[in-house]
Amino acid sequence: MELKTQNMDISGLVSRMSRFIKEALKCQSANTVSIESYDIDRLKSYVNAINTYRGWIIGQPKADCPETHPMEYVCNIPEMSEIDGIENESIKDWARLMYIAAQEIINSQSSRIASGLIAHDLTRNISFMCRIENFMTDYIETTIPLDLPETIPSKASVTQGNKGI
Repeated sequence: MELKTQNMDISGLVSRMSRFIKEALKCQSANTVSIESYDIDRLKSYVNAINTYRGWIIGQPKADCPETHPMEYVCNIPEMSEIDGIENESIKDWARLMYIAAQEIINSQSSRIASGLIAHDLTRNISFMCRIENFMTDYIETTIPLDLPETIPSKASVTQGNKGI
């Protein structure tokens, strides 16, 4: 899905969120009901990367761009159908939360300024990332793995990641 923003910082934030969603959808655990510890570690590192990048954004002075603003930046995020197409419900939930967080920030008031985040949008993004972190610690790490022999597999396998050179 192609989304547009006029904010250079939001462009970077959403690009990272998009990449992390794609990584989650292609992880080894996406085909199963359980989540391997290395995939949990990766998902946590992605949330940490978003939080760190957002911290960098708010630590910077707002950019004065009288000659270049407004400029549109295109961000592509996976379609919801791609997220709904994976087997693992917990990874699907994680990806949905990240997808909604990306949609919220790219469609925010901050998306119409050259750089930085307006206070309400900042709070909203922090809340989404906290929700994702809480989902991981309060649900994924305490509930997974589940034994669902009658309903798994219910879909075709996830395809391999992108091939290199």
